[in-house]
Amino acid sequence: MIKNWKLEITENETKLIIQDGAAMNNDILSLARHLVIKYHLNKLPVYHENGNKYFDYTLKEDTKYKNDNLPIKPFKKVTDSNFSYFLKKAEDLIHESGYVDQLYGVDFVFDVPKRQGNFADCLLCIDFLDIDEETERPSELYQFDLMELKWVKKKKKQRSWKDIMITNINWSTPDDVRVMAGLPDEIYASVLNINFSKYDPDDDLDYNEDFLDDVSDALTNKYGFCHDGFKIKIRRKENE
Repeated sequence: MIKNWKLEITENETKLIIQDGAAMNNDILSLARHLVIKYHLNKLPVYHENGNKYFDYTLKEDTKYKNDNLPIKPFKKVTDSNFSYFLKKAEDLIHESGYVDQLYGVDFVFDVPKRQGNFADCLLCIDFLDIDEETERPSELYQFDLMELKWVKKKKKQRSWKDIMITNINWSTPDDVRVMAGLPDEIYASVLNINFSKYDPDDDLDYNEDFLDDVSDALTNKYGFCHDGFKIKIRRKENE
């Protein structure tokens, strides 16, 4: 249902202006149909308040608009006036996904740089309760699709094992400069003898105890020395 709209009447034209931050195609059709019938109009041009024209509505072509499922981009830029609409859509997403009992918090980010394709310039970040005292559940990031008028999960940048580094290796060795000189401070995970098929390089490997144990054993087996810890680092690509 569209709450914010106006009928602009001039000497040359009568047109419908949609002022809602976002509106469903069927809602616009219903309103246009009602106004055409009420005011006995032959044609009703439909615009968004930003000046974008949706279509010229006529009763004769009503079925065409509905069946064509016309792509509607209700806005080019997100403003505070859209917040209630995005919040409602976020609530729908949370309930449909079964996240209600797992939710820690929700954040909106506006004016996101490098906007892509048909996505609005905003992001939704859903934070979850930790799985247990030691395991944190990663947040999920969503973009708002202007074509479908819904939040869709933002795809992660895919990594390979060549992007995963083992750094800050604290070797347990005798105080021997020659021994220490032969041991690396950091290496790529891919050079270690690990069954990588068990893991996903896009996961938060810092919290995967099995992966950390495998790295620990692989370091000792490869270099012949124990260690007192290491860190997992993601190599940044040049275009990031």
